[in-house]
Amino acid sequence: MQGFVVLFTTRIWQMTAINLVTIGLALAGLGLFGFAPALAACLWATRRIEDETVAQIVPGMWREYRREFLTLNAFALPHYIAFAVIGALLAMITGIATSLLLTALVFVALSLLAGIVVKSCLSGGIADTFVNAKWAMALAPYRLLLSLAVLPVLILVTAWQPLVGLYFGLSAWAVLISGFVIPGIEAGFPNASEKEALS
Repeated sequence: MQGFVVLFTTRIWQMTAINLVTIGLALAGLGLFGFAPALAACLWATRRIEDETVAQIVPGMWREYRREFLTLNAFALPHYIAFAVIGALLAMITGIATSLLLTALVFVALSLLAGIVVKSCLSGGIADTFVNAKWAMALAPYRLLLSLAVLPVLILVTAWQPLVGLYFGLSAWAVLISGFVIPGIEAGFPNASEKEALS
């Protein structure tokens, strides 16, 4: 029983540290430009949560954030522009076009999430990230969609219980993505030039 308590409290501490560092990294990138590399660093950290201590994870997240900052922002910028255009169109258009625009909005979000997930696992440039994101969307579309559907729930929980979101919001989502989405896409990249094993 004592081993379980120690493991449980260690995981809580690791998840809290990962979440707080992720929020700090996103803020360091001025929010919009820090989100994608911070989430990639968060995904990188949650895959190492069992093997490394917080003292090893935090500097690793910073290295991962700096290494992927330009590439992931170059990947995310067209997605951000598409979000802005679709959002502006949603404000002006009603009827059946609204549902088409919402579908496009979800597709853009899935593409962005797929790119961040793949870039957190594989090395490569911006062109590789776009191609790998398409493959990830083809290999695990429902897994990506379900993990994206959890995001509004986490936002609501954060609105109702801010400390839960502060301590666990993004890191819990990253654990879900690492355990649910990455296994669904790892079979499609067996010979890729990997940073490390996808699992």
